[in-house]
Amino acid sequence: MRETVYAQFLRAGPYSRHVERTASLLDGELSITELRQGAGAYPDPPLACFNFQLLLEGRGAVRLDLDGVRWAGAARPGQVFVAAPRAPTDYRVGFHHRLVAVSVADRLMGELCQQAGLAPPSHRARPCEEGAAPGLLEALRALVLANGPAGCRPSDGAARSILTSLAWALSRGQTPADAPDLDEAALARAKRFALNAAEPGIGVAEIAAFLETDRFRLARATKRLAGLSPARLLRQWRIERALSLITDTTLPLAEVAARAGFSDQAHMGRVIRQATGRTPGALRTGA
Repeated sequence: MRETVYAQFLRAGPYSRHVERTASLLDGELSITELRQGAGAYPDPPLACFNFQLLLEGRGAVRLDLDGVRWAGAARPGQVFVAAPRAPTDYRVGFHHRLVAVSVADRLMGELCQQAGLAPPSHRARPCEEGAAPGLLEALRALVLANGPAGCRPSDGAARSILTSLAWALSRGQTPADAPDLDEAALARAKRFALNAAEPGIGVAEIAAFLETDRFRLARATKRLAGLSPARLLRQWRIERALSLITDTTLPLAEVAARAGFSDQAHMGRVIRQATGRTPGALRTGA
């Protein structure tokens, strides 16, 4: 099984007896490891990956040295510590605890951030909490679920989208938790963006980035305003655009598919038939 260098370190190093379960996705560039540990010192070497540690159980005193920057305080479930690549860390924990370590290869995080127009996350000597980084905990919890006993592993596309949202949440670290909810005008802008781009690669992560939010806040807004998930709403927008072009223009169906954002004509045909019970050709001729 391919996995990040941090997951390899946990499984083969002095912490191997603490590992409860581990999973790897995206060809080993994303690893999720749950650990149960007692009080003690837990130094990590500098490795070529981003490391997000979410405390699941336990509370008490913690001292942290993160690449020479120190922090001491009270830790509690829901806090997240972030270590950037090649940053040596030393955790001194005064209580029994359970945590999940989400490690992401430096290359993958850099690629996702570049695509979304974000700066890569930097390490944090203080814990991140939901009020300081909206969407951060939701993104990490979605990845924790992928490592759960039920085996709810996300697709590669979903995992990449979650990681992009995680990076976005960290980049918007000063956004207050009570930021205004997205409204109908925001969804209208998102629809214009998605359809004007008319590319199959435009997905939930790209729409969230366009609206300067995270995928979880976007999901709450689309559910509240349209009764659909972002992915289903995007699909509906594409169907509407395709139906309009099929019935109101003489464009070749392959061109219709491209302008509506489908991967190809066959993909559009399957979706349109599922939605209407008729093929695009039959809709055009009225048959």
